[in-house]
Amino acid sequence: MAIIAKANGGNFEPIPPGNHLAMCYQLIDIGTQKGNWQGKETIRRVVRIVFELPNLKREFKLGEGERPYSVNKEYTLSLGKGAGLRKHLESWRGKAFTDEQLAGFDLKNILGKSCLLQIATNDKGYSEIQAITSVPQGMEKPDKTFNEYLYFDLEEFDENSFNKLPDFLKNKIQDSVEYKNRMGHSVDTYNNPDDTVF
Repeated sequence: MAIIAKANGGNFEPIPPGNHLAMCYQLIDIGTQKGNWQGKETIRRVVRIVFELPNLKREFKLGEGERPYSVNKEYTLSLGKGAGLRKHLESWRGKAFTDEQLAGFDLKNILGKSCLLQIATNDKGYSEIQAITSVPQGMEKPDKTFNEYLYFDLEEFDENSFNKLPDFLKNKIQDSVEYKNRMGHSVDTYNNPDDTVF
C-alpha cells in the first residue's frame, strides 16, 4: 500500500464567507498566556468564545447525523479602548459600554445570546470571525443550541467543566499562570503593558 502525502488532509471544510446567524454556547477562560504578535512577545489573559451556526449543518462523522458548524475566537480579556473584545461586544450590543460596565462586565451574560457573525477565510484556509453584530429586527432567532452550554472560569475552577474540554485546550489552560498557581506552583502574575492586542 502506498503512503500518500497530501497538501490538506481530512475532510475539513471552512465555513462559507459571509454573514451567519449564530448563538454563543461556550465561554472558556484560558488564563494568562505567553504568546507572539507581530514578532513581539505578549503576555495576556485570554478568553475563548465559541458559537454554533444553527442554519449551517453537515454530517461531520459518518453515522452521527447532521450538526451545526461551530466557530470560535480567542480574545485578550480586556475592555480597553482598542481591545478587540470591546469592539465586538459593543457592535453585538449595538451600543457603547457605560463607564460602570467598563469597570467590570460579566461575560457570562453572552452565553445563549444570538448574533450575526461576519465570517471570512484566512490565508491558511480557516474560518475567522471578522465582526459580530446584533440580529436584525424581524429575523427569527434560535431559542436553544444544539450543543450544551459550557462555561469555564479559572477563578471558580470546576473540575467537571474542565474535563469536558478537548485535550488541546486543557493543555493550554494548564500552561497558564492561574492554573499553575492553583496547583501550588508559585508563578508571578504577568502584566501586559499593551492591552490593545487582539
